[in-house]
Amino acid sequence: MDSIRGCRWIHFLSAGVEKIWDMPFSKGDMLMTKSSGIHGPQISEYVIGAMLHFAKCFDEFIEQSRAREWSRRWLGELTNQTVTILGAGHIGQTVGKRAKAFDMRVIGVQRTARPQRDFDEVIRMEAVGGVLGNTDYLVVCLPLTTVTRGLVNESMLEALKPGAALIDVSRGGVVVEKAVVSALESGRLRGAALDVFECQPLPINSSLWGSKNVLITPHVSGTSPHYIERALDIFLANLECLRRGDDALTPVDLNAGY
Repeated sequence: MDSIRGCRWIHFLSAGVEKIWDMPFSKGDMLMTKSSGIHGPQISEYVIGAMLHFAKCFDEFIEQSRAREWSRRWLGELTNQTVTILGAGHIGQTVGKRAKAFDMRVIGVQRTARPQRDFDEVIRMEAVGGVLGNTDYLVVCLPLTTVTRGLVNESMLEALKPGAALIDVSRGGVVVEKAVVSALESGRLRGAALDVFECQPLPINSSLWGSKNVLITPHVSGTSPHYIERALDIFLANLECLRRGDDALTPVDLNAGY
């Protein structure tokens, strides 16, 4: 990548930077910043919409309306349901805030557990097994790193409360798709809303296509009419910090991988 030789600073318009590690340039020779902090509003709306999709059985009613079938049933609520959020960064915190507006119990999971506003409890990832059995909605907001790749696997999904729903707004590769299919087939999962996949576009022969109780979206949860405006605001905020001689606001952490 000859075009970046001599660069002192690269700012990425995305928050996720997992693809840069395979790019042929020396990562330690320059400052790299990312547009973290711009996805909270739109992704949290997606998550709330997905939870309501399953709680109010919209998936079933869509099928009924297509079949011109009138079949009533009792619906669930988000009130007093437990949502466990893997990743309590900016996105996870915004999800927690909006879940609290629905009177949900909110559990955050992160590398270093520390109290967070709008969270009833924050735990370390190593302790997640102790809360999965009471989790109604598992929301995945993690970056893709060597540590998180394949983290949400068959054993984690099998530990969930029967009838729980999975919502994946992280990066393709954090959730093991075969494990999701298995949990859906066994009935352990009530449903899954999947916005990211191990291979994108999702191959036409994937068993996820057409799976009952699966909401598939083509990696759009982070899109917004305000995306570029917010990303440029983060760039300008970093620029102002550097001009003052301060540290960058949203640096890429070479050790953590994001």
